[in-house]
Amino acid sequence: MLDASSSTLLTALSLRAMAYAPETGVVDPFGGQADLARQIVRCVGDPAHRFDEDALRILRALRFASVLGFAIDPDTAAQVHAQAGALRAVAVERRYAEWQKLICGRGAAQVLRAYPDVAAQVLPAGQTAAGWAARVDRMAQAAPDFAGRMAILLRGGDAAQAMRDLRASRADQLRVAMLADAPETLPPATDAD
Repeated sequence: MLDASSSTLLTALSLRAMAYAPETGVVDPFGGQADLARQIVRCVGDPAHRFDEDALRILRALRFASVLGFAIDPDTAAQVHAQAGALRAVAVERRYAEWQKLICGRGAAQVLRAYPDVAAQVLPAGQTAAGWAARVDRMAQAAPDFAGRMAILLRGGDAAQAMRDLRASRADQLRVAMLADAPETLPPATDAD
């Protein structure tokens, strides 16, 4: 069995590499508390090595930034861009699970604006090209509802096929396709986003 200190080595992000040990209190060998205070998502050690171990960590870092409204550490960000293509080797179901959480985060628009190269590894070819910035801006005004936000991002393309390619549930496929084809039914904007 791993102790709290050694189990923190199994994660890629400093925010997740903290633990609590009743005898000693918080175990934070990689500066996770400082990153929380600075509102930074940062890889433990060398980001290139962390992403080589599991490319899904690229999306996970962006999900944390989106959900928490944090920035990405510059060294981590550089490797996110450099290794974005490695996400294609990750099972589509794993990418989709992270994507669902990412686009509903309070910082989703900032993340998607800064990392269209990563979005291009999840969404269908060409979807992040023409009109991407406008769709991200509109998505930022929508309620944090997955189907509504996904429909906005897929507008102008074949939303039903995109959702099938992502191996989404049949219910998600139908809902996103319906919303993408009927823009007036998209969830209303909120002040929280």
